[in-house]
Parts: sequence; structure tokens; C-alpha cells
Amino acid sequence: DMLETMKTAALLAKIGRGDPTAISAEQVLHMATTAGGRLLGRDDLGVIARGAKADIALVRWRHARAMPMHRVVSALVYNCNGPDVDTVIVDGRVLLERGKTTMLDEDALLDECQAAAQALLDRRGIG
Repeated sequence: DMLETMKTAALLAKIGRGDPTAISAEQVLHMATTAGGRLLGRDDLGVIARGAKADIALVRWRHARAMPMHRVVSALVYNCNGPDVDTVIVDGRVLLERGKTTMLDEDALLDECQAAAQALLDRRGIG
């Protein structure tokens, strides 16, 4: 996930240079957003602005990994990970809301997957 990738990039830069100040959390966030969009030749990615793609992820901050929080960007880069993402909006469409996908019935899909796995085990005499 993107949050883990940012943390890994930051730590690798610091280890590679042997310098804990080699890259800041702000620089890592910039690389993952605005600079990442520019690398792809897209000025409408990685920014929140009129005419941009309207892609955004909202992150839950109130959990033990991020608290106490002294700097928001540092907490995002070093302390948060995928399950902390609460809401995802892509091209103006809400795809994840309160940790649940809006594109399909997640509970029904999980039930279907569990039933299929159990049927496979039953056919093999394992279940």
C-alpha cells in the first residue's frame, strides 16, 4: 500500500546515506503525490486543485500507532498503514467509505468466499 511504500522509501534513503536527515517526511509525501504525478506526465495527479482528478484518501489518526502526534506528515509517513485509510475518492467517486468498499457488497463477497473455501475442503475430505 502507498503508506507502507512511503515509509519504506524514507527509511531506505536514510539507511542508504547513513543520515537520519537524508529525506524529510514532507519530501516523501511530495514524491508520492505531486512529483509522482509529474513523473507520469500528469499535472492533474497528486494535487488538490480545480480541474485535478479529485483523487484523495482520508486517513484515521486516532489510534495508538499515530499518537501522540507531533507532526501530521510524519505520522502519515511513518506511523499509518493501509487499514488506517477510512475513505478513498477517485475521480470524484467514493470507492471506500468508513473502511468499507462502496463498489460491491463486501459482506456478501466474504460469505461467498468462505462458502467456496469450505466446499473445496469438503470435496477433498478435509473440512
